Amino acid sequence: MKQTENTFQLLRCIHLNKLSILLLVLLIFCCTNQSKKEERLPESDPRILTAGRHFFQKAGNYAHFWVADLKWTLSDKQVLREFISEWVVPEAPTEQGNQTIFYFPALHDVAILQPVLQWGKSAIGGGEYWSVASWYVLTPFGPYKSTPPVEVKPGDRCKSKMLYKGYNGKTYQYESHIEVNGIAQKPLLVSSKYYLKNVYLTLEDYRVDNCKKHSASGEFKFENVVLKGENIPEKIPWIKHINPDIICHEDITIVSPTASEKSPGLVTIKFDDKGVQ
Repeated sequence: MKQTENTFQLLRCIHLNKLSILLLVLLIFCCTNQSKKEERLPESDPRILTAGRHFFQKAGNYAHFWVADLKWTLSDKQVLREFISEWVVPEAPTEQGNQTIFYFPALHDVAILQPVLQWGKSAIGGGEYWSVASWYVLTPFGPYKSTPPVEVKPGDRCKSKMLYKGYNGKTYQYESHIEVNGIAQKPLLVSSKYYLKNVYLTLEDYRVDNCKKHSASGEFKFENVVLKGENIPEKIPWIKHINPDIICHEDITIVSPTASEKSPGLVTIKFDDKGVQ
């Protein structure tokens, strides 16, 4: 009888231990999922990116996508240490509604690092005004991190600088910096699992359903584009991409392909307010 009682107690302890372990696993799972959910971009946010290709969706009669961009991919023998560009904040759109517009240089491969000029709202804030912030997004949909958006005004001069600081044996170290009228804003420091070998200059927009929702300036310029590092060519062999479903004659022009301190590059993005006839 005593032996039977001891066996019953042993089985009961084993059952309770299994139950405790199961509850612990469920608790960890729930907490982990909640953490990931909080880090991800909300589905309603316009900043939806895909790894290795241009994102495109149709909604009604208007499109959401990377509209125009230039891309250059580093070879195994090339190392990009600094990626610098400047721009002047353009005029506000003639028609202001729910559109979101992003202009940015970027480094990308699975994840994307980008100092961004933004019109409209996104996951990090904003409104019917221009703002700047640095983003790091693991595509698609997050997780992401960013600096707080800083409101800027038409005519303000901004300078962006992305730095590659090296590999520490586990992750690649990057920084994104933005200056507004010579005043440094909060930098974004990133430890990335991914080496960001694709270089971009980009216009991305969402809910631009008519051309008056673009800047009234009619163009945007990436000025004083400089790329520094090992084995960086004097002239950057950019590859141009224009989304086939544009509605405002958007185009991106390489005015100067050079990208050195002595001869910085110039890239212009243009659009009109008439649209496709």
